[in-house]
Amino acid sequence: MRTHLETGCRKCAKEFAIWQRVSAAAKRQLAVEPNEGSVRQAKALFGMNALAKPRKSLIAELLFDSSKTPLAVGVRSGFSGSRQLLFSAGEHRIDLRMDHPAGSQKLAIVGQFLDAARPEKMLDKVPVCLHMGPRIVATAETNHLGEFQFECDAASGLELRAALPNGREILVTLIDDNVTGRYSSEWKGAGKAMKGGSGSTRKKA
Repeated sequence: MRTHLETGCRKCAKEFAIWQRVSAAAKRQLAVEPNEGSVRQAKALFGMNALAKPRKSLIAELLFDSSKTPLAVGVRSGFSGSRQLLFSAGEHRIDLRMDHPAGSQKLAIVGQFLDAARPEKMLDKVPVCLHMGPRIVATAETNHLGEFQFECDAASGLELRAALPNGREILVTLIDDNVTGRYSSEWKGAGKAMKGGSGSTRKKA
C-alpha cells in the first residue's frame, strides 16, 4: 500500500488522508473523560430496557409520611415545602424527600434504596425511572450509596420504578391526586400569606 501511494495515485492518497484524520480523532477521544453524572444518566437509559422486560413487581407500602405528622405548637401555621416519605417493598426500604419551593412549579426528589435484611449491602447502579402514566419523565441510576435524585414538574400521578438486580421491579406511587390537591392548596395559601406580610399573622396570634 505504501509503495502504491508513493507512485502518486491521487485517489488513494485522498482516501488515505481521510482515514488519517479519522485515526487522529479517535485517539483524541481516548483522552476525554465524561463526568460521573453523565455516565449515570447514560447507564440509566440503557437500564430502561431492563424495566421494559416482564418482571415481578413489588408494590411499595407507605410506612411514614411527614405531612401526616402534627407539627409542634408555634410552627403549626408555618409553611414547609418539604415532605419526607418512607416506603417498604419486601426487604427493601425507600427513603424519599420531596421539596417544592413556594412559588415554584418544580419538584425536587432525592431518595435512597436500602436493604433492610443486609444493611451493609449498598444497592448501587440500579436504574430508576420516574413515570407519569405511561410517559417517562426522568431517569437516573443509584450511586455507590444507593442514592438518586430527580427534578420534574410538580404533578399528580407520579410513579417511581426501579429494576432490582434480582429481576424484580419496585413500584412507588409518589403523589396521588388527593395529596397533590391538598399540597397545591397549602402552597397557594402559603404564597398568599407571604405576599400579605407578617402583620396579619401577628394580629391572628
